[in-house]
Amino acid sequence: MPFYQHLGDVPRKRHTQFRDNGTLLTEEVMGMEGFVGMESILYHLQSPCRVMKVGDFEQLERREWVPDTHAHRHFKTYDVDAEGDGITGRRVLMWNDD
Repeated sequence: MPFYQHLGDVPRKRHTQFRDNGTLLTEEVMGMEGFVGMESILYHLQSPCRVMKVGDFEQLERREWVPDTHAHRHFKTYDVDAEGDGITGRRVLMWNDD
């Protein structure tokens, strides 16, 4: 049986719109075990993940491959060598014109 504890003003139901003086509050679900286990639902006046600053943009070099005919492909991405960290080590594998 779940147990609930609350501090301050919170909505009667979880994961619904909640307003403070007409301002829609941003909901943040925080837990230690992903989407299972105990969690806390925090409400913010401003989004905790809003962008404060954007740095310089570095254009990525990409080479386009145009096949002769349409055919099924199997891209073995596991064989791509890892470099750098989780951000600078990213590799362009496929793209479209969107």
